Amino acid sequence: MKKSIIVMCALLATSVAGASEFDMPAAACTPDAPAIQNNRYTITGSGAVTHAGAQTGLITLYCPLSATISAPGNMEITWKSDLADVLNNYVNVSYIKMAKSTGAISQVKFESSTSGTNNNTVQVTSGTFTDTYNQSAYVYYVRVDLMRSSTAHSVTFYKVTVW
Repeated sequence: MKKSIIVMCALLATSVAGASEFDMPAAACTPDAPAIQNNRYTITGSGAVTHAGAQTGLITLYCPLSATISAPGNMEITWKSDLADVLNNYVNVSYIKMAKSTGAISQVKFESSTSGTNNNTVQVTSGTFTDTYNQSAYVYYVRVDLMRSSTAHSVTFYKVTVW
């Protein structure tokens, strides 16, 4: 049931503002198998993803960039965390391209909550990148890792924008 809701949200919630920006809320991303099997995540009323109840551990989300956009050079993430801890409490987001011919992946851009303000308020972190954008040769997606090692802390992922 969760998987059906996620797929439906992915189809309805992604947006392309013009032909140069792609926005995806966390609820439209697909969680990996361990997050699903262990019921680690929950989707909030605002469409954000966070750890469910007393769950801890890694939640990995995959957010496909399924629309044709102009060559991007910026990535922005919206997140919330109450503790900057590179090993135990973070939101890490990678913009990735995968070669269609070989399946080889390359990380193009990386953003992390550990480089922002971790005061339990919603934060926006962004950065620029340069890449040869070629939708004929590559598939593009965003990978999000939410890690919480203790129920005393929280991390939440809201959305990613690529433009």
